[in-house]
Amino acid sequence: MASDLQSVVHFALCSRILSILFQVLTRFLASSSPILYWFSAHLLQKVEPGHLAQDSATSVYCNKFGILPRNQLTTLLQDWSGYSLTARCTLGYFLLYWLLGLVLHCNFLPWT
Repeated sequence: MASDLQSVVHFALCSRILSILFQVLTRFLASSSPILYWFSAHLLQKVEPGHLAQDSATSVYCNKFGILPRNQLTTLLQDWSGYSLTARCTLGYFLLYWLLGLVLHCNFLPWT
């Protein structure tokens, strides 16, 4: 009986240490190294050069609230089905990461 309890405690402790290690490593790498974001931007620029060619600083649109700068992300998401598989996977990864992080963090669950 004691060995079962000891193995459960050992498993819980090891899984928690690995979880914390994974969270700290991913936070450290994602916040201190722009390579992930550079590579993602390079992939998007390579497979979808026409969609990303416009300069977002000079691109504006008018609505009932006035003239606003165009958001590059909403521009990319409006034509989702017209993109290649690489672009959809890259954008889907970042959207899924954002959505899961939002839901899990608000519910006090661990999220990197």
